[in-house]
Amino acid sequence: MFWKWFFAALLALLAGAAYSLYTGLWQLPDRLNPWAVLRIDEEPHWLTGHKLARLSNEPAQCLAVLETAAMDWQVVPDRSTGEDCG
Repeated sequence: MFWKWFFAALLALLAGAAYSLYTGLWQLPDRLNPWAVLRIDEEPHWLTGHKLARLSNEPAQCLAVLETAAMDWQVVPDRSTGEDCG
C-alpha cells in the first residue's frame, strides 16, 4: 500500500513540475538548462560538454557564442598537416 501512494505522489510531483515548466510558472536557470546557449563567462559544470558538443556542428552558433566573450579571438582556416598526422 505504501508503494502505491509513493508512486502516485511521485507521479503527481513530476506532472506538476512538467506543467510548471510548460506554462512558464517555473523556469529552469540557463546554467542548468541543457538547451540554453553556452555562455563563455560561466564556470564549467556537468552540462558544459553537452553544450560544447551541440556547437561543434553549428559554426554560426559557435561564432555567436564567441562574440559574447570578453577576449580577443579570430577565425583561422583549416589546414592540411600531412598524411600521417591526425
